[in-house]
Amino acid sequence: MHILPKKHPLPIQASLLLLSILLLSSCSQSDNPIVNPKQAEPPVFHLVTHAMPSDPFWTLVKKGWEDACLRYEIDGRYLGVRTDGNVGEMLGNLETVVATGSDGIACVITDQQALERPLRRAINNQVPVIAVNVHDYREEDKRIPYLTYVGEGSLETGKASAEVVLERFEKLANRPPKHAIYLIHATSIQCLEERGLGMEQAYAKVGSKFTKVACKFDPVTVQEALRAFLEA
Repeated sequence: MHILPKKHPLPIQASLLLLSILLLSSCSQSDNPIVNPKQAEPPVFHLVTHAMPSDPFWTLVKKGWEDACLRYEIDGRYLGVRTDGNVGEMLGNLETVVATGSDGIACVITDQQALERPLRRAINNQVPVIAVNVHDYREEDKRIPYLTYVGEGSLETGKASAEVVLERFEKLANRPPKHAIYLIHATSIQCLEERGLGMEQAYAKVGSKFTKVACKFDPVTVQEALRAFLEA
């Protein structure tokens, strides 16, 4: 489940910011401005994600990306996956982008170790790279040297989510929950693990037990996973 706090920019605004950063960086790395009314071909930017385009959250991001690309007259290409959270498929998409060439890459750093080599190769080839939605959680001297990060703070999002649940639960039951469950649909995605950690910290403060339950991005399998957990 993806949560976009009210204070964060809407997908169209975030996408405009992404493109602005990539455009400015591309211009600074070339003697010829990347935006040139006389040039035959528009610049090609790629947004590489770990999610299916049909995901409700990423549907909005994809729409914002397309609207922003249209506004800036950019050939913007959105690359999702066929199986939600499939880092291997995402890695293949990213490696193809780096091999075939790009004027700028916006990438969700779902697995910093898996994605590090192609991203560093792109950066070494003077391709502007920014992190989106998920960043490299390592120390600055060890992380992938992308230009900047646009997105949430996953640990803070997890804490905020748990605090909302605690507030509403206590209004109903006059006590905190004894046991909280976090359904995580992609255990390989770092931001989801960080959100879970934020939730766990919030529940620990009030003495609630916390358990992560793995599931798939599908209502039927989510129900089955939850039912199996409760029965056990």
